[in-house]
Amino acid sequence: MLNDSTLLIHPQTKSREYLEQVTRTFYITNADIKQAANMLKLIAKVRDMHIDERLGLIVVRDSPAVIGLAERLIASIDLAEPEVMPPPIHSSK
Repeated sequence: MLNDSTLLIHPQTKSREYLEQVTRTFYITNADIKQAANMLKLIAKVRDMHIDERLGLIVVRDSPAVIGLAERLIASIDLAEPEVMPPPIHSSK
Protein backbone atom coordinates (compact mmCIF):
# COMPACT_ATOMS: atom_id res chain seq x y z
CA MET A 1 0.00 0.00 0.00
CA LEU A 2 1.61 3.25 -1.13
CA ASN A 3 -0.99 5.63 0.33
CA ASP A 4 -4.74 5.79 1.11
CA SER A 5 -5.75 5.57 -2.54
CA THR A 6 -2.90 3.61 -4.17
CA LEU A 7 -2.15 -0.08 -3.94
CA LEU A 8 0.86 -1.53 -5.78
CA ILE A 9 0.54 -5.17 -6.84
CA HIS A 10 3.67 -6.98 -8.01
CA PRO A 11 5.05 -10.52 -8.19
CA GLN A 12 6.45 -11.82 -4.90
CA THR A 13 9.79 -12.60 -6.57
CA LYS A 14 10.46 -8.90 -7.19
CA SER A 15 9.24 -7.56 -3.85
CA ARG A 16 12.63 -6.17 -2.79
CA GLU A 17 12.80 -3.96 -5.90
CA TYR A 18 9.59 -2.16 -4.92
CA LEU A 19 10.39 -1.48 -1.28
CA GLU A 20 11.17 2.03 -0.11
CA GLN A 21 14.87 2.79 -0.50
CA VAL A 22 16.91 4.94 1.90
CA THR A 23 20.46 6.24 1.47
CA ARG A 24 22.74 6.68 4.47
CA THR A 25 26.39 7.70 4.80
CA PHE A 26 28.44 6.17 7.63
CA TYR A 27 31.73 7.78 8.65
CA ILE A 28 34.13 5.17 10.00
CA THR A 29 36.67 6.61 12.43
CA ASN A 30 38.12 3.65 14.33
CA ALA A 31 37.24 0.37 12.58
CA ASP A 32 38.86 -0.99 9.44
CA ILE A 33 36.65 0.24 6.60
CA LYS A 34 37.10 -2.87 4.42
CA GLN A 35 36.15 -5.17 7.30
CA ALA A 36 33.12 -2.97 8.08
CA ALA A 37 31.97 -3.10 4.45
CA ASN A 38 32.43 -6.87 4.33
CA MET A 39 30.39 -7.26 7.52
CA LEU A 40 27.57 -5.17 6.01
CA LYS A 41 27.52 -7.36 2.91
CA LEU A 42 27.55 -10.65 4.83
CA ILE A 43 25.35 -9.90 7.82
CA ALA A 44 23.03 -7.07 6.77
CA LYS A 45 22.91 -8.25 3.13
CA VAL A 46 23.35 -4.65 1.93
CA ARG A 47 22.58 -4.49 -1.78
CA ASP A 48 24.03 -1.13 -2.86
CA MET A 49 27.19 0.17 -1.19
CA HIS A 50 30.04 2.56 -2.03
CA ILE A 51 33.27 2.74 -0.03
CA ASP A 52 35.61 5.74 0.04
CA GLU A 53 38.74 4.71 1.94
CA ARG A 54 40.34 8.16 1.65
CA LEU A 55 37.43 9.85 3.43
CA GLY A 56 36.64 6.86 5.65
CA LEU A 57 33.02 6.58 4.63
CA ILE A 58 30.55 3.97 3.46
CA VAL A 59 27.41 5.00 1.55
CA VAL A 60 24.59 2.46 1.73
CA ARG A 61 21.28 2.37 -0.14
CA ASP A 62 18.68 -0.21 0.88
CA SER A 63 15.43 -0.61 2.81
CA PRO A 64 14.96 1.23 6.13
CA ALA A 65 15.23 -2.10 7.99
CA VAL A 66 18.60 -2.93 6.41
CA ILE A 67 19.86 0.62 7.03
CA GLY A 68 18.86 0.31 10.70
CA LEU A 69 20.74 -2.99 11.03
CA ALA A 70 23.78 -1.49 9.28
CA GLU A 71 23.71 1.44 11.72
CA ARG A 72 23.69 -0.88 14.74
CA LEU A 73 26.45 -3.09 13.32
CA ILE A 74 28.73 -0.15 12.58
CA ALA A 75 28.10 1.36 16.01
CA SER A 76 29.13 -1.95 17.59
CA ILE A 77 32.53 -2.11 15.83
CA ASP A 78 33.52 1.54 15.31
CA LEU A 79 34.71 2.05 18.88
CA ALA A 80 37.76 4.00 20.01
CA GLU A 81 40.51 2.15 21.82
CA PRO A 82 40.46 2.96 25.53
CA GLU A 83 43.15 5.49 26.43
CA VAL A 84 43.56 4.39 30.03
CA MET A 85 43.65 0.78 31.04
CA PRO A 86 42.32 -0.10 34.48
CA PRO A 87 44.94 -1.46 36.90
CA PRO A 88 45.14 -5.25 37.12
CA ILE A 89 43.23 -6.87 39.96
CA HIS A 90 45.51 -8.74 42.36
CA SER A 91 44.12 -11.33 44.68
CA SER A 92 45.59 -11.51 48.17
CA LYS A 93 46.03 -14.80 49.98
